[in-house]
Amino acid sequence: MDLQKVVEGGPWSFEQGMLVYKQILENEDPKEVMLNEIDIWVQIYDIPKGFVSETILQSVGNYIGEFIKSDPANFNGTWKTYVRIRVKMNVIKPLKRRMRIKREGGNWSWINFKYE
Repeated sequence: MDLQKVVEGGPWSFEQGMLVYKQILENEDPKEVMLNEIDIWVQIYDIPKGFVSETILQSVGNYIGEFIKSDPANFNGTWKTYVRIRVKMNVIKPLKRRMRIKREGGNWSWINFKYE
């Protein structure tokens, strides 16, 4: 139960640096494990009305990194300023700040990201 809390509760930091870790599987050699990915919550702002669906959130997550899951609270209530998704990200690549999406009628909009 404690291990699950650590894995799902991250990312974690230590002395103002990101703590990158990976759970070692039974037959894995710790010396060969690549420590280059973290699971992180991302807040998505400025999504146009009608664009908040599980399919679109998966697409946005895969644009940022690798989509893991969306916050179940995303679809509760009407006065939300952002939605959250959990994404596996490569720590070597730069963070993406925003993404362009095409609205109905051909207009383009920007959605913005904040990393927790």
